[in-house]
Amino acid sequence: MNRKKKVPPAALALAALMILAACAGAKGSQPGTANIDPASVSTSVTTEPDPARAGTPVRLIAEIDGVPAGDDTVVQFEIRTEGKANLIEAEADAGGRYHAEYTFPQTGTIHVYLHVYYLDLHITKLAKIEVT
Repeated sequence: MNRKKKVPPAALALAALMILAACAGAKGSQPGTANIDPASVSTSVTTEPDPARAGTPVRLIAEIDGVPAGDDTVVQFEIRTEGKANLIEAEADAGGRYHAEYTFPQTGTIHVYLHVYYLDLHITKLAKIEVT
């Protein structure tokens, strides 16, 4: 006799709940998660030289407060000029400072979006740079 046993629907529901409960957890309690309020993160972007000059290489400097500096933090500058977005990886300096080199192709007010990645957190902040 070849009889297949059916699993009761209540057992399936219980198994699904157990799997969901095992996967769920309080935010920030699992390894690899950030427990940071994005509103508490402050940033500033400056240039050396200041003001930046079109056609001349400048150093973009980002100072970030509220996100731990270290290997888990990645910072990028997104520079929007001439209708295009240029994404530049920043290098870490000491104490929450990051830098990258860039040559602005034009004068004017340039929008620079600072992307800060820390573990599972991504924050974007806007800075405006005057280029002469």
